[in-house]
Amino acid sequence: MNNRSARDGWSGKRLAVLAGMLAWAFAGRVRGASEDAGLEAWRTATAEAAAGWTSVAAPPAQGRLPEAEAVRTLTEWLVRAGPATGGARAFGRPLLRASGGGGEVWSMETRGGGATYETAGRRRGGDWQPLYFCATGLPAVPGATFEAAWERVRSVVLRDKTAGMEVAAVRVLAQRGRMQLGSWGGREVEVPWEDAWVFQVDDAPMANWAHPCRYVFVADDLSSVVVRHARTPLEIREAGPATKRRTKNRLEVIVPFDRSASAGVRSIPPPVRESFSIRYDGSVSNCYAVILSGGYDLTNNHSRYWGDAAFLYSTLTLKYGYPKGNVFALISDGLNPAPDRSDDTNSPTDLDGDGFFDTFGAATAENVSNLFLNLQAGLKPSDQLFVFLTDHGAPTEGAGDWDVELNLWNQEVLRDIDLRALTEPIACPVFFAMEQCHGGGFVDDLGQVHRAVATAARHNESSYAGDTYPHYNQWAYHFTAALRGFYPLEEEPWQDGEPCDADFNEDGYVSFREAYDYAMIHRFSMDHPTIGENPAGLAKRMFAVIPRREELGMGELAIEAVPSPQVVQSGFPVRVTAQNVWGDVMSGYEGPVTLRGDAPPADSGEYIGEGMIPWDYPLQTYYTDARTQVIYPPEVMGGARVMDHMALHVDQPPTYPLYDWTVRLKHTPLRSYPEDPVWESEGWTVVLQTNITSAATGWVTMVFHEPFEYDGVNSLMVDFSFNNDGFAESGYCRASEAAEAVSVTFERDDDSEGPLAWEGRVPPPQPSFYYPNLRFGPPPVPVEVTVLPSNLSGFAEGRWEGMVTVMETNRQVRLQAADPEHAGWIGVSGWFAVRDYLLAFVSGPIDAATGWLRLEWNSYAGRTYRILEAANLRDEFMVMEEGIPADPPKNVLIWPLGWSGTGFYRVEEE
Repeated sequence: MNNRSARDGWSGKRLAVLAGMLAWAFAGRVRGASEDAGLEAWRTATAEAAAGWTSVAAPPAQGRLPEAEAVRTLTEWLVRAGPATGGARAFGRPLLRASGGGGEVWSMETRGGGATYETAGRRRGGDWQPLYFCATGLPAVPGATFEAAWERVRSVVLRDKTAGMEVAAVRVLAQRGRMQLGSWGGREVEVPWEDAWVFQVDDAPMANWAHPCRYVFVADDLSSVVVRHARTPLEIREAGPATKRRTKNRLEVIVPFDRSASAGVRSIPPPVRESFSIRYDGSVSNCYAVILSGGYDLTNNHSRYWGDAAFLYSTLTLKYGYPKGNVFALISDGLNPAPDRSDDTNSPTDLDGDGFFDTFGAATAENVSNLFLNLQAGLKPSDQLFVFLTDHGAPTEGAGDWDVELNLWNQEVLRDIDLRALTEPIACPVFFAMEQCHGGGFVDDLGQVHRAVATAARHNESSYAGDTYPHYNQWAYHFTAALRGFYPLEEEPWQDGEPCDADFNEDGYVSFREAYDYAMIHRFSMDHPTIGENPAGLAKRMFAVIPRREELGMGELAIEAVPSPQVVQSGFPVRVTAQNVWGDVMSGYEGPVTLRGDAPPADSGEYIGEGMIPWDYPLQTYYTDARTQVIYPPEVMGGARVMDHMALHVDQPPTYPLYDWTVRLKHTPLRSYPEDPVWESEGWTVVLQTNITSAATGWVTMVFHEPFEYDGVNSLMVDFSFNNDGFAESGYCRASEAAEAVSVTFERDDDSEGPLAWEGRVPPPQPSFYYPNLRFGPPPVPVEVTVLPSNLSGFAEGRWEGMVTVMETNRQVRLQAADPEHAGWIGVSGWFAVRDYLLAFVSGPIDAATGWLRLEWNSYAGRTYRILEAANLRDEFMVMEEGIPADPPKNVLIWPLGWSGTGFYRVEEE
């Protein structure tokens, strides 16, 4: 994560900016009424568990890089978690608390308002994850009530912000020995003191577990608060009498999730075509499906998982005509009539609205194993299996980064290696669709031949209910709607709602690949779907039914490979074949087809930063007001220029609009920030001021209202800010890391004047070594290359054969064939070079001066070449030298003889 090019390496000492902050040594902690050996033991145990149970007593001697990273990371976390002191803070040195197979755990302290604040994080492979936060020395309130404890959590932990989250609590003191705390997988959760108030903050209620949450413990006298970062919910036993709103883990929801506070409203995209019809005909007697929705337990089994399952079940049985005996739905506790969902209701066993039960059984490990064992024995190579998974997923604890699991019922799990073992012996093609969190971790285990896997989330990310909350998960909602041709009604998934058109190639059938592509287009902004298939193209050849191959429509206008290079304005043979998704020739196809050529886009932009770090600045919309001020030294700027465009590389757009989004530029002699950075208030040129509501990703270009003339001598200072009236999940853009502090940031809520009024040290700018990757210049421009003919007529038996001429030279050209009457009927050739001459064999006389081989050829400015050699014309030509720059008008290469006797040499332009 910390690799950077020499061009982006900025000199200076990494810790210089914090030298003035090291106002006191790490010499011990101020003890409060409840800051006792119990809290210190809790810190140590938590750190050792996260690091792999190997404790250390002092900072390591392996160098300053981990410590420097700890300073930068933990300082930023303390700034966010601790109180706003209104000025510079004193930070203690980072302390390495534990080290082991799980990584390193570092902690750091700061003081403010008479209290001490400590944060800790785990460093593993260059990545940092928050571990805990402690606030001690807070005002003590003997005999404090639950309401007082909750107010302490609101002010110290949540900073009076609860929008977009759900908070639960136990209204009685947790007493050690009488209350047991744990989490998924039977893990125990320790409380720092004998008596404590217990809270849980769900930071992403629309996400499926596992996702970020916080366990919060408050000392009985409120003098200390501890936050333990986690990814699975807290479980509590012996928590006192149940109340009407108490969940089954005995945590009472005291701040319900307010969906209206989150950006995004469900909208059903209108069909692209005014008139269309999805075909459901085909063989289904040999099509089978497994629908698996465990939910983990009553507390965490939400109604949307049943919605996902019922929507797909009814699609397969009511639309495609699957025999009910071919669809096996294992859902939560199966046919048990007791409540099994988080709203204290029972999951309906009727999945298609016909009044009869359809659930096959409970989603337990035993039932899942037995079902797949039966399918191993019963399915033939001519059959097809569709496996759909929903509910919660998580990384497998103590395993590798790509090792994940699905939660079943009764707190059981199905690991990725388990699913591989259960499905690998199945002889027929299998398509997996996975809605759960971390589903991408299954892809590497299910890569056998005739397997395709589509997931809503990457291996290390959560999936989200998104805009379809609370009835469905957004990715599964659009994926199944694509197969069905209709969206469902909210309460009755088997009833058709608005039409859905995912038939991109307009043959009437929707393949699994088309459904995946459609769900990708309409995914929630924080979902990052993945797909894997073996062999390539399998997903576009698999459908919910098995249609007759001859009835499938256009799959591709396949262009046979064009040899490279070709000579400009000299015809060469080309063949274009109309094929269905199986590669069968569509003999009745007659066109029309247009032909064009293109080259890689012309990119005149200047790129700054090559890092892949996801940074929430300048898109820190979790606060209403934020500002980011960045220094770009001249050596990374690439010289003087007039700037009228700038782009950020957005990985995840913010879920709240950017109001009064302002970009300002100025020259500065600074190359990095000093120990006491300030907000600059003079000399700015406002190049952009607007409102941004786009959810675009990738390089997002901003067109300046006023150009800026950069002199190429000074550093460029860039200032980003916004002034919102609300807040939601932050966005992330790609950033790089410098050797010195080159950015300052700050964020807060409800600033009456807005960030543009910040100046000097108010509010206190927080230094960072990160800087956003930028691109200056207009967006890349598509390059079209003229080819003749531009219209292909005379298709015979589904094929066109003829001579094609490229009228312009280019190092990379490809042909594109398209049916102008059908948007999805296209074909693209591979890249090939087009030159104004064709180098072939060159003579190789012996150089009189050296006795070595002398090769000569005509060369052209701006090009590079490579030399290939072979002992005879039947041998394969091997690269002898490459990357040879042109030295026009003629290149000369003197080379030692590779062998005695005759050799053959060829020159190629790269």
